[in-house]
Amino acid sequence: GGQDVFTVATMQAKLDAQLRGLGSGFVPECMARAYIETGRLVVKKMERTQRIMRINYAWRSVARSGHGRALAWWLEQLESPATRAALLERHRGV
Repeated sequence: GGQDVFTVATMQAKLDAQLRGLGSGFVPECMARAYIETGRLVVKKMERTQRIMRINYAWRSVARSGHGRALAWWLEQLESPATRAALLERHRGV
């Protein structure tokens, strides 16, 4: 409260702003890891507890025809540890 707020449109823009010294805040560790390892960013302990977020996915069930090929493919991909890591951990800008 009472502090100026600097707002950006994306997490990548937030990371870029922090790398340029324009602010501080929360960034997913997977996005910041390389910069933490090289010393460009510093991790600070917070007094609040870490949030655990649940991620769910859903689709419409069609009883008579079963799953289409695209949905069957996607569900198979979600079983892959590599796909899960790509979706949940790898958020580096291109």
